[in-house]
Amino acid sequence: MSEPEIRLVPVSSLRPAPWNPRTIEASRFENLKQSIKADPDFMSLQPIVAMADGTIVSGNMRYRAAVSLGMETVPAILDDMSAEVAKRRAIVANHGWGTWDDELLPEFLVEMAADGVDLSLLGFEDKELERIMAMAGIDGGDGSQPEPAKITCPECGASWVPAKH
Repeated sequence: MSEPEIRLVPVSSLRPAPWNPRTIEASRFENLKQSIKADPDFMSLQPIVAMADGTIVSGNMRYRAAVSLGMETVPAILDDMSAEVAKRRAIVANHGWGTWDDELLPEFLVEMAADGVDLSLLGFEDKELERIMAMAGIDGGDGSQPEPAKITCPECGASWVPAKH
């Protein structure tokens, strides 16, 4: 059996999986489109994965963004797999396995911003990015320091601000 390979596939030969349990908010979809426009080559490094019949297993949102941007072809891997395997792979591919390191992420983003990277293209919601930058001691742009995010216990209702390390 040959190894599946990445190739340029007409978007017309692909279709979103009708069983895909993922959705995307309009603002996040716009952010995804802007990210693809800013770095279209990244699509080759994270191609759409589809069943041999063109049903998308991983990359439904990237596919939708590509269509919305008027792209005629996208990098994709077409693989002969059963529907059962496709569904399992779809969940695994879209599951958020890791978590951000709250000490390293703010420092990393500050470095990226200093290098001229547009942080709005990285997929963070505006409020989340503000919260992360506040953890790094970066203000909201008006000279004021944003209040650190409070955590509230859902069981007892106690609130606290996490200590910086």
